[in-house]
Formats: sequence, C-alpha cells, structure tokens
Amino acid sequence: MSDYNKQPTPILLCIIDDIKAVTDGISTQIDWKKHGITVSGTALNGDDGWSLIQSSQPDIILTDIRMPNLDGIAMTKKIKEFFPLSKVIMITGYNDFEYAQQAVKLGAFDLILKPFSLKSIEEIVLKAKQSILVEREKMLKQQQMEHQIKESLPVLRQDFFQLLLHYRSNPSSTLERLNFLQVDLKPSQIIVMILEIDHFMEDSKSMSIRDMELTLFALQSLLEETLPQQLNGIVFRENTYRFIFVFNQDDSFSPISVAEKCRENVALYTKYTLSIGLGNVVEHIEDISISYEQAITALSYHFYSGGNGVFQYRDIIASSPALFTLSYGKEQELGLAIRSGNSERTLSILNDIFSNYSSQTPLLHPEYLASLCYELGHAIVRTVHERVSSEKMYDFELQLHELRSNSKSYSALQMQVKDIGMAACRLIASMFQKEAAKVIDQSLHYIRSNLHLDLTIAHCAKQANFSPSYYTNLFKQETGLTFNHFVTQERMEQAKLMLMEDKQVQDISDSLGYINRRYFSDLFKKHTGMTPTEFRQLYVQGHSHSIYKINQN
Repeated sequence: MSDYNKQPTPILLCIIDDIKAVTDGISTQIDWKKHGITVSGTALNGDDGWSLIQSSQPDIILTDIRMPNLDGIAMTKKIKEFFPLSKVIMITGYNDFEYAQQAVKLGAFDLILKPFSLKSIEEIVLKAKQSILVEREKMLKQQQMEHQIKESLPVLRQDFFQLLLHYRSNPSSTLERLNFLQVDLKPSQIIVMILEIDHFMEDSKSMSIRDMELTLFALQSLLEETLPQQLNGIVFRENTYRFIFVFNQDDSFSPISVAEKCRENVALYTKYTLSIGLGNVVEHIEDISISYEQAITALSYHFYSGGNGVFQYRDIIASSPALFTLSYGKEQELGLAIRSGNSERTLSILNDIFSNYSSQTPLLHPEYLASLCYELGHAIVRTVHERVSSEKMYDFELQLHELRSNSKSYSALQMQVKDIGMAACRLIASMFQKEAAKVIDQSLHYIRSNLHLDLTIAHCAKQANFSPSYYTNLFKQETGLTFNHFVTQERMEQAKLMLMEDKQVQDISDSLGYINRRYFSDLFKKHTGMTPTEFRQLYVQGHSHSIYKINQN
C-alpha cells in the first residue's frame, strides 16, 4: 500500500507542570480523544518533562514557564533544536509575561496567561493542532508531487520525440512506437508548438535542483490543463526552459488561440511568461521535423518583442524578405553627428535608423537584424578611430564585444548601440573642447601681436582655419567675450600704455589700425570715460610730478 493511503497519524500532547492537579486536570478533564489528540504523558519538572519529550516526541507540548530543574525557556531552546516541528504552548503568569515573550521569540507557538480555564487550554491546543495539520498537508502534497515526478516522468516518450523532431522517420515504425508509448496522436495533420519560459535561465541560477524540478513540473501540469482536452497531442520538456507541444490540427481550435491561452494562463497563475513559436501543419508524421524547424524560426522573432507573445511561422514568412541596407545619406548623417560630438543629433539619427529597421515588411530575420546592429556599432567605433589614438579605443572594443555577445532582444541591442554612440560623442566633444581652447589661445596671441591690422572675424577665422560663424561661437564660448569686444578692449589697453609713454594721439590711432583719429578718440572715451588727452594729463603729468618730487628729495 502507498504511504499516502495510510490512516492519519494522531496528534500527541504532553503536559508539564510542577502542580500535579494542573497536569491531571488538563489531561483528564478535557475530552482529547474526540479531537483526535492523545496525551502521551505528563511530568512535574523540567528534567522529567524533557525525558518525556525525547521518548514520546509529542506534536504539542504544554508547559509551565517556571519549572524545577529545567525552566520553560531552556526547554523551548532544546525542543526547537531537536524537535523543530513540535508546537510549544507556554503557561505563564502576569509577572513572568515579559520572560515568556522570550520563549515566543525562540519559537514558542503561543502563551496562556494564569489564571486560565480548561476552555482556553482546549482552544489553544486545537489551534496548534490545526497548524500541525496544515503543515502536514503541505508536506504530504510536497511528497505526493515529488512521488509523481519520480513515477510519471515520460522519459521514453520524451526521448522518442526528441529524435522524431530532429530526424526523418519510417512511418510504419513510428506508428508502432506511438502505440507502444500510448501517445494519443494521429500520424497526419500535425503541428509543433514550442513554448519557451522567458528569462528562466537567469532566474534558475539561484534555484536548487529540487526547486527547479518542482517549478518545471508545475508549469508542465498547467500547460497540460490549459490545452483543450479534445486535441490529440503530447506535451514534453525539451530542456530546462523549453516545452514542446505536438498535436493534431483540429478545425474546432485555432492553433494561435490555443497558444495564446497557454501564454495567458502561465502569466496569470505563475511569475513567468512564455514566448511561443508555431510551425505550419505537416501532412505526415515523418515530416514533423519541418514543423519543428518552422516553430524554432517563429520563436526567434521574439527578438523584436523581448518575450511574452506568440509568433506563427506562416505569418512572419509571408514573402521572402529583401536584404535591407542603410541609405548612404543616413550613414553620412550619423558620421557627421559623431564627428562633431553632437550627442542629441546622434541619438535622433539612431532612433530613426532603429525605427526603420523594425518597420520593414515582412520583418527582418532576427539574426540579420542583429547583424545590422553589430555593423552600426562597428561603424560608430570606426568613426571614433579616425579621430583618436588606439590607446583610447579599449573601452569601445569592450562595448563591441558585449554587443556581439548580446542577442537576447532587439531593445537590448538598441540600448547598447546608443551607449556606444553617446560614449563616442562624449569623447569627441571633449577632444573638441581641448582643441578649441588651444586654437583660440593661438588666435588671442595673434590678435595681440597684430592690433595694427584690420582685424575682422573673417580674417581671424581664416587664420584659425574655421568658418566665421563657428569661429564666432567658439571665441565667445572660450573667452566669454564677443570678438569685436575683445579686439577693442585689447586696443584700448595698448592705447593706454602708449599714452603713458607720451606718444601722440594720431600716431597711436594709426598704429592700432584706426585711420580716423576722431573715431579712435570717441572709442577711447567710451571705453575709459576720458579722452586720450584727459588720460595723458591725468597719468603722464601726475607721473612726471612724482618723479620731480623724488629728484628734489
């Protein structure tokens, strides 16, 4: 007889209290038998109580907290160490209540405060019994599930279908084998459905083998319950994250609706989702490998969605897809955006490219789409390599390696390509900033050395090999001043020095590139608040007077 058909094991209760009237009253004045509880014994001190517990191994231990020799706290520790499933109910007075709470922290099931009634004792013991029964039921169900896994895994069927899905077979021998294995499947009008658990490989890394087996068994049971009973077929596990459903076509059920129902139920009743691929109907069972390969191809299109969906081979292979190439103009746009370090423009172009990739009809094959993403990443890195030295390319090589090894989903590849693009823009923009600072510094030196020339934006931009508009913005960015403001400021500072050397205003105007003396004087006054003559009188005469006083002394 199976262990699962045995009569229920009775609940054993032991009572420990240093007052005999208490132990006698609780053990005899309550009809424990009607509750399915047997009193396994009583004890009047802690040591005897512990001996009783060891010999009878009761399910419920009712004990006073204050006991001779071994008190309730010490006993609770020992019980939880050696008999962790036993329920300890502690009898305590108000004075010992805080002390008794320690027992609860140690794992005591409940407390009974003195003075107590037999009714309260009975209620709490029954509460402990119910808890034990719930735990036993859980353990029993777990044991039953483990037993079913051991006894019902269709190993021979699974092995046979693994071969059948990958190799052509002889029709007559296949039919004999199906009959022998008691598989309810007709040898014609067959469809293969592949159901893959999304992200299960990552999730299962933290699982024990037992937990993984129980999870997969539960998922397979759910799938079998979801599939219509009228469908002839078999569900089996192909590997640790994939199930196969081989079934006969039935006009009463659309294959896509059956697949959607499986997906919805798994998402509803478990924490997992499914990606499902459906092959076409094959006429004969010896061609089942064709439907299987089609289902594999359909499943690969979850590269677009990231999972939790159904793809049917006949829908995605509506026609032969033409090879897709990125337009030359779009390549040029992306290259220019990268070379200029413009991250906003680069991101916009990449979004346009990815949108174009995913909007092709029919959808591009996932492997081909992945290769386009790889090429895009390589193109960005090649553009960076044109501008920077090899030693700065190490991080980009790492990113390309990650890009090559990531084929989980289209969204993940998009994110990685964008990350490469943003890193490229940051690097080139930082190089621009350094180069710009160097060029503007050289331009400032040129301006200060050539204040006598007709210094215009066009002239100085040409000296720096920049366009006038770019030079103007760069100059303001690096100096904080407009070009004209800076040139005027430098000329006025030079004019002050020349006035202090007592040079003539006309000579100063000519040497600083001002043909019109009047214009120079007006500009000088606007800049300093004084005319050139007033400046000379204030600084040159004051300077001379100071020298005279020094000589007199």
